[in-house]
Amino acid sequence: MAVTGASEYKERDMVRAWRFASLLAACAMAATATASSAAARSVALVIGNSAYPDAPIRAPKHDALEMAERLKAIGYDVRMVADANKAVFDAAIAEFARRARGSDKAVIYYSGHGQAYRGRNYLIPVGVAIEKPGDARFFAKPIGHLISAVARAKSLGVVVIDACRPPYAGEAGRACLALLETSRPNVAVVFSTLIPAPPAKDDRAILSPFTAALSEALASQPDRDVRLLLTSLTGRTSQLADRAQIPWVSFGPFGSDLAALGGAVASATKTPAPVAAESSDTAKAPAAATAGKDGARFRDRLASGGRGPEMVVVPGGVFALSDPSDDRKRERLRVTRFAIGRTEVTVAEYRRFVRATGYKASDRCAGFKEGDWEGSDRRSWRSPGFAQDDRHPVVCVSWRDAKAYADWLSKETGADYRLPTDAQWEYAARAQGRGRYIWGNSLRDGCRYGNGGDRVALRFNPEWSVFPCSDGRHQTAPVASYRGNLFGLYDMMGNVWEWTLDCRRRVDCTQSAARGGSWRSTPHGLRIAARHFLRRSARETDVGFRVARVMKAR
Repeated sequence: MAVTGASEYKERDMVRAWRFASLLAACAMAATATASSAAARSVALVIGNSAYPDAPIRAPKHDALEMAERLKAIGYDVRMVADANKAVFDAAIAEFARRARGSDKAVIYYSGHGQAYRGRNYLIPVGVAIEKPGDARFFAKPIGHLISAVARAKSLGVVVIDACRPPYAGEAGRACLALLETSRPNVAVVFSTLIPAPPAKDDRAILSPFTAALSEALASQPDRDVRLLLTSLTGRTSQLADRAQIPWVSFGPFGSDLAALGGAVASATKTPAPVAAESSDTAKAPAAATAGKDGARFRDRLASGGRGPEMVVVPGGVFALSDPSDDRKRERLRVTRFAIGRTEVTVAEYRRFVRATGYKASDRCAGFKEGDWEGSDRRSWRSPGFAQDDRHPVVCVSWRDAKAYADWLSKETGADYRLPTDAQWEYAARAQGRGRYIWGNSLRDGCRYGNGGDRVALRFNPEWSVFPCSDGRHQTAPVASYRGNLFGLYDMMGNVWEWTLDCRRRVDCTQSAARGGSWRSTPHGLRIAARHFLRRSARETDVGFRVARVMKAR
């Protein structure tokens, strides 16, 4: 194996002593494995490979010790393996898979060398001869084995790989790990970066930038929803690594519970303490309220009985707001903490508002017929010209209709409901992503994440540009029928255009922007940057809305 590190490893004696002590500790833990595994509900395996004979690396031994202590501090039964050869690596994963079965949460952390070959990722044991990429098939450990092991946990499985260090010469500038999308329910896979980590400016650095950021996050917010905690590592890792590393995270479909690495699994049905409803005289300036932690889901109580729409608390942050005329133009903005509807407002939710208030909405709504849009007195939110049930997003509502619904929620709950601003909508839709679409840039995933123009639409208009897939649906679909984004929000892409509060970049404020595209939008119209500017009085069969709620800063 070609030498990529220093010709002499100055810390060889220290590594040997560390390895010997770690193996002794592993033997001691194995002696009590039966008793401890029976009691532990959260289990972890930590692997740190430093002593590669020809390509030693300093950080993994420190990274592993740090993560073992951090995971132990938040309640995990931790086993640690140091400088594992192939046999030890295999045995450690097999033993962990047995412990993970029936546990609540299972975590594997690995720090060392990693290598991709033909789209598959491998972790390099100590003492094997990896001289070219193809050798990984025979001597290394596929990451898929680790994913299968953590997937045995009931509530949450996480695989953390801090391994993007080229194991042999000649790989500078090339990706050493391949993109990996996991479809395992309640499983997350985290890579410290997808490109080779550059040589440290100071070889005395104790922890890798990614592991330092992860340790800080676990120490300060172990009970935060794992999706928000892991995606929040991007900024801190980039800062510690002088912007040379950007972590990459893949999430399988998560269930209804808000999973956290530390603490108990929080029930998503828990609701905040009710806020007393204000009288109509004081409801013009309702107070902002706090309802749970970032990522929490809740429904406010209505004064007339029942609850409002399900909301998700979105943490504040800085992002680059897109320009509708040019995807490359961005304006850096800060968004404060707020809550936004988990889904678009449904027919049932809007009907409740109309019945409670006697609100009169227009019965004239523009719809799509034989290739053209036309207004019709026979279309309305009750009957848009195609089949809907209570679970579908309400359509044929104007900006004024949507605002009237938000104002009613404010009076009923005492909280400050409104339409989301243009910036809030995009920040929530992106969920810290940077692609053209909410999932990234690939057109192939269009039918997994949203109800847009796909091959089904070609039956109605063969000249449309569509996604190269088919979901079997035309017109609206029940809300939350597709995969959500990392904030747990559904239908941010497709189904219906969603009204926003402001008329950004428009002198004429008789118009407002709708965002997100609809069931009839082309791939271009479903970009996150796309806007549909409409008169505030306009009603169309593919335009609806979701609401936002003011929250106190934490």
